[in-house]
Amino acid sequence: MQYVGQNYGDQASKANSMCKYMVGVFDKKTGKMKVYNAQLLELHPWLGKKVEKEDQIDEAKDLSLAEKKDRLTEAFGSSRKQRAMESRLKNKVGTEALETSAAKALTHAANTPSLPLDFEMDTSLLPPCDRSAKRPQGVYKLEDIISARHKKALQVQTEELLLGVKTQADEWKKTKKFPQYVLDHLPALSREPETERCVTQATNLIFITFLMQLHVAKPKELKTCLKSAPPGVKTHLYETFTQVTPSPDGKSEKRLLSKSCKDKLLSYILVLAQLIDSFHTDIASLTKDLNISVKKLLTHARVVGCKIASQTITPLKQRKRKKKKKKNLDDSDDDDDDDDLDRDAADTESRKVVFIELSTPIKSVSSFVEKRGFGKKR
Repeated sequence: MQYVGQNYGDQASKANSMCKYMVGVFDKKTGKMKVYNAQLLELHPWLGKKVEKEDQIDEAKDLSLAEKKDRLTEAFGSSRKQRAMESRLKNKVGTEALETSAAKALTHAANTPSLPLDFEMDTSLLPPCDRSAKRPQGVYKLEDIISARHKKALQVQTEELLLGVKTQADEWKKTKKFPQYVLDHLPALSREPETERCVTQATNLIFITFLMQLHVAKPKELKTCLKSAPPGVKTHLYETFTQVTPSPDGKSEKRLLSKSCKDKLLSYILVLAQLIDSFHTDIASLTKDLNISVKKLLTHARVVGCKIASQTITPLKQRKRKKKKKKNLDDSDDDDDDDDLDRDAADTESRKVVFIELSTPIKSVSSFVEKRGFGKKR
């Protein structure tokens, strides 16, 4: 039986509060008694739940020093310190969430293959290819880039492109609905839009549009940059050219376009452009659409297996006017005509065009490759 002594309340002693109570302690050795002041307590049986002081002590021992300080701050700290403590605890990452994030990161690292050697890197970021092919047509296959299932998914957008190529081309140029590379190929589609070759070209142009949109997308735009793509094509592009990593709290996943993924995406764009242009591609519009330098694009083109060619193009109108000017130079004294010819020539100046052309057989290009993507030539 346990007893509880009380000296206040209804159950306190009814003795006279004006009296002074003393307790005497007798020492047997000395034979003397010492008297101490005392309070009068009335004992009552305690039938409630048993409280173990040892459990309370153990609980207090389990607290860390920081937790003990937090309890002191909560009880006796100023309002400023209490606000700072609440803010710190609110922003603190839970141990359980941190362990979950660490476990996911370890699993992701374990499932990620180690970086290949330079020789293996030649083809790791390229579409499937036959490096020993004797003709450019045999190196890369269109079906390895755009499968039959994805062609079928792009059928509606292909038909819209072919139907509007004659009537909406000017509007598309103003609104920049398509990249400049695609707009440059629209006149060729308008000649015979119903032929099988034009249908295939239109499908290729739609697909390369999505590849370019993904390449230039900023991290915040990665989820919405392919909103016009069919669901199957969108899923395929995300799975092929992006990586998924867990968020810091371990509760969600984040999709990233890493440097190696971007290099792989650029390789697919260059290969598809080669197939569209019959292995003779002008890089001027590509550098603008992809927002990359000519040097970087040419480096990737060499890795793909292309050789670099340049050509100076002189407009036909300018050549005819130069011949006419030379012929009539001695016979005519009209200076105004000469000024007109000079103005026309200035408006149609010659320009140097850089092309990339797939050459066979493809040689090893490990000297152009660095880990986690393509680097500069060593």
